[in-house]
Amino acid sequence: MFFLYIYEDYLNFKSVTDPPQMKKLLVILCALFSSTLSYAQCVIPQPFNGNTGNNMTVMLTGSFLSTLTLENEDAYIVASTPEGLIVGSEPVFGLTQTTLAVWGDDSSTTDVDGAASGASITLQLVDGAKLYALTAPSPIMYSAGGMSVQSSDGSPDLCSTDVQDGNCDYPGIFVGNTGNNMTLMLTTAFFNDLTVVDESAYIAASSGGVLVGSVAVFGISQTALAIWGDDTSTSDVDGAVTGSNITLELVDGNTIYSISTEQIPYAPDGTHVVTSLTSVVRTCGVTVVEGCTSEWADNYDSSANEDDGSCTLTGCMDSAANNYNAQANVAGACEYLGCTNSNACNYDVQANNDDGSCYFNQTGYDCNDVCLIDTDSDGVCDGFEVLGCMEPQACNYDENATDAGFCSYPSQTWLNCEEKCINDADNDGICDEFEVSGCIDPTAFNYNGNATDDDGSCVDVVLGCTNLSATNHNASANTDNGSCLIEGCTDNTAFNFNSDANINDGSCQAIVVGCTDNTAANYNAAANVDDDSCELVVLGCTDASALNYNGSANVDDESCEYVSFNGAWPSDPGGLNITGNNATIAVTGDLSLDNGDYVGAFYESNGALVCGGLLIWDTDATNQLIVVWGDDVSTDTKDGFAAGDQILWMAYDASSGENINLFPTYSRGDNAYMVNATYVISDWLVDPTFGCTDLAYQEYHSAVLVDDGSCSTLWSDLHINTDSLLVDAYYQVDTLTTSLLNLNNKYNTTVINMQADYDSVVLDYQGQLFDLNTSLTDSLNYVHAEWDLAVANLVADSLALEAEVAGLETHVSELQADSTQFEADIASLQADSLALEVEVAGLESHVANLQSDSTAFEAHVAALQSDSTQFEADVDELENYVSELKSDSTDLEATIAQKLDQIANLISAHNAEILALNTAHAAVVDGLNDDAANAADAAADLLQLTIENFQLDSANMVFSYETQISTLTSGFQNDIAILVADSTALELEISGLENDVLSLEADSTQFEDDIASLQSDSLALEVVIAGLEADKSDLTENLNYHSAPLYVDLAKGWNMIGFPLQESMNAAASLEIMGANLHLIKNNAAKVYWPEFGFNSLGTLEPGQGYQVRMYEAHDDYTFPYIPGQRLEVSPQVPAWVEDLVIPEHPNDIRSLVSTVNMLGQQVDPNEVFKGDVLLYLYSDGSVEKIVK
Repeated sequence: MFFLYIYEDYLNFKSVTDPPQMKKLLVILCALFSSTLSYAQCVIPQPFNGNTGNNMTVMLTGSFLSTLTLENEDAYIVASTPEGLIVGSEPVFGLTQTTLAVWGDDSSTTDVDGAASGASITLQLVDGAKLYALTAPSPIMYSAGGMSVQSSDGSPDLCSTDVQDGNCDYPGIFVGNTGNNMTLMLTTAFFNDLTVVDESAYIAASSGGVLVGSVAVFGISQTALAIWGDDTSTSDVDGAVTGSNITLELVDGNTIYSISTEQIPYAPDGTHVVTSLTSVVRTCGVTVVEGCTSEWADNYDSSANEDDGSCTLTGCMDSAANNYNAQANVAGACEYLGCTNSNACNYDVQANNDDGSCYFNQTGYDCNDVCLIDTDSDGVCDGFEVLGCMEPQACNYDENATDAGFCSYPSQTWLNCEEKCINDADNDGICDEFEVSGCIDPTAFNYNGNATDDDGSCVDVVLGCTNLSATNHNASANTDNGSCLIEGCTDNTAFNFNSDANINDGSCQAIVVGCTDNTAANYNAAANVDDDSCELVVLGCTDASALNYNGSANVDDESCEYVSFNGAWPSDPGGLNITGNNATIAVTGDLSLDNGDYVGAFYESNGALVCGGLLIWDTDATNQLIVVWGDDVSTDTKDGFAAGDQILWMAYDASSGENINLFPTYSRGDNAYMVNATYVISDWLVDPTFGCTDLAYQEYHSAVLVDDGSCSTLWSDLHINTDSLLVDAYYQVDTLTTSLLNLNNKYNTTVINMQADYDSVVLDYQGQLFDLNTSLTDSLNYVHAEWDLAVANLVADSLALEAEVAGLETHVSELQADSTQFEADIASLQADSLALEVEVAGLESHVANLQSDSTAFEAHVAALQSDSTQFEADVDELENYVSELKSDSTDLEATIAQKLDQIANLISAHNAEILALNTAHAAVVDGLNDDAANAADAAADLLQLTIENFQLDSANMVFSYETQISTLTSGFQNDIAILVADSTALELEISGLENDVLSLEADSTQFEDDIASLQSDSLALEVVIAGLEADKSDLTENLNYHSAPLYVDLAKGWNMIGFPLQESMNAAASLEIMGANLHLIKNNAAKVYWPEFGFNSLGTLEPGQGYQVRMYEAHDDYTFPYIPGQRLEVSPQVPAWVEDLVIPEHPNDIRSLVSTVNMLGQQVDPNEVFKGDVLLYLYSDGSVEKIVK
């Protein structure tokens, strides 16, 4: 066995991340052992796949693998022979050590398919699109079954596809200033032919091998390049020489490109414009091929060596789907398992792959075991309903019925289903409930026509006058014979007319109309007929001059109150009580008084009138004054008017000595006294009527001129009382109505009972008539020998009639049997309906097939329509049968009418024979015949009622059957409509899915566009992130110093808010963002910032302080900005909306002097009074000035 040992310190390998070394590594070609070979192209070898039957093992230790910097997860090492034959490969990404099998040549074949013994083995590293030549620390010579250990630096050299050796000599970036330069303008046209990939790309300019300028070119469309000239002050050539040609190179990442342009001669301080380039040739480095480098991607690019993030993988992106692909970034088809049958109970509208989980409802029921069609909501499906009578007390009760059908009952409550008495103890055909005990002798006084059983109580008839008020009353008589004599007024126009009187006794009285209520105010004792004119008594004072006069009173209750006046008038106004306060009243209204008459103002004191102001009338004066003195409140005695007192006015006619009541009309003030007030009286009412003047009160009287405050009771109160009375009246009416209904019910019950009694009596009369006729026939055989024959014929006819009636009963039984058959037919129809429902359910279970085969669906629908036609034909047949029943009923009615005619004819003939046979008994026979006729009428009525009941029951039965048929037909049609609707809904659903597919395709295109946009935005975001990182330190400092911003919503109106910052801030600057929404802000010391007026006494906002903020409009998410040192200067200003108001001159401000009077009200000349006198100046506006001369 052959071993090769390589020590770890064999070669000192520097990291490829070291830039100087990287330049060299980029151009090193694949090497064998210590020798380096150059290739014109870098051909990526493929991994080895095969088995030649013999191999050797190469151990790649951790020391060897650690020198490799791997980028691609699929990186691998290949082994090859000098002839270039691949003889082994092994993945190495992420491994710390591994073994590589090197396969030898299979000598059993003529082809060389492996390494020959002793052949030199070369190692290469394939890392994505990059190929490195590895220098084995220990030479590897192939030996079958041998082993080689590589335990130190593998010295990877990058293979370049360029003709250069890969040791790129980067020109570098020019730095310096030689004192002179020229400007090289690189235009947009120049850059349009240039592709730049690396962000640090730049163009370098050189002249004679000297770097003379450089400029960055990534991401720009035009620029200027400074070309520096040689500094002639030095001996070294450090710039371009005048006239020398300038060459340009592009350094783009690790690749250098030579740029060919027109000649660029250097000219100091000159300018040269480069508008285009001839060619761009890569002179050194590795060409970067961008693309998707992930093999799992749909757009995997095997030629790419740098991933550009464009990889896409189409797949299901819904995590809820069964085929969800977490790596997918392009939406593809998703698979959802579930029930896809839309008729199933667990149908999943999202599922597109049926998993066999569908389950279906039972026939006639939905998925919750609830009836699909249950018209009456009784829990029993219509298809399983049983029509029949559900009333246990009915004669045809069906305990299996689920839907109420026709029920038959006895015609009367006292009869059973066989129309026989339930209780009949004496078997007389009269039910015990209607048996009546009493006198059954028609000639007796107490004969009871309703009695069916004689109780021996008959009393003989005693004729006579039975009227107790008659003069010839007979106490023994029990039957009045019309012989009574009754005295009384027989004049029907008289007030006391007696309709029973037949002898006029002269007592008639004439009618007198009037109020007959002795409690009324207008009671008429002579009236005997009330005419509804009575008036309710209203007690009160009816004297209009009294203090408590009541205009509504119609009966004086002697309650009138008066203020006493002794008629003593003061002769001089100066003789009144001068109390220290007064009011001045100017009198402009005229009165029919003479010079020297008095006008006085009075107040009430201890029930007497006292003069508090006096005017001696002057007929020549146009305006006169009266001073009214107020009460001196410093004394206990009332010696004048108290504030608010009403002034009572009177005049005194000196010529007649008469006192006249007055009431003034004021043009200024009112009739209530006020201290130091001034009044003007413009008119007077003489002897006015006092009382209530408000129409809203019951005390109102139209004759009243002056309201004295006596209004007390509103008409609305009377209305409320009237409403209460009406409610009571309505309640009584309701009570009487209820009583009347109860009486009516009792009456109806009594009528029914009497009708039953009458029926029994008729039957009894018929029996008695038969017995009487038989008795008469036996007793009068000698008179009419052929009577027995006639009776026998009558009996025969009666038997024939009974037989015919029995036939009718048989026919009725047949009708009942037909009805039973009809019910059986209905049951059969129900069974047919159930079968139809089963068929419908089957149709529903095949909806999926119907959807794929519309022709079959139409065939089923046609079959259903055919069944529907047959069903309708059955309905028509039933209706015809019902019509036949109605026709039979009509025939029955005609037959019964015919029999009634025969009965009437027999009775008429029978009665005629009885009258002919026995004239002596004519009256009795006539009565009996009348009773018999009445009985026949009653029987006819009873029979007619029975017929009507039968017709009504028949109509009800027909209506019930028609309703059931209509319900079944409607249900059947509903089922068809449901099937059609389901088919339509499915078509709409398919159409919707097709639209969804189109929408998804459009979304896919939009998604691709969005990805491209996002990639573009990503580059812009990187620039933004760089800017944000630049501000990071300042922001961190602010966040460390201040608390996190607090956002508050300020509502319209007043708000309370705290200032959370740690430093004082200018109020105006902090709130400037609110703009016109802010009304004002103030603190608890009432200092305010009011922007509308440019006023800021608040100054700054202080940490920890609270403020009241008033907003014109709401402002959401407000936070106090951190603006240390910023100020917003404001100055007080008048708002633009302020206007100077013009104050108009009021007419009252223009006044003129009317009169000057002294304190006695006398008109004086101010120039003629004494010094110290008090004068009152009266002006045209009603004002008064009090001036001391």
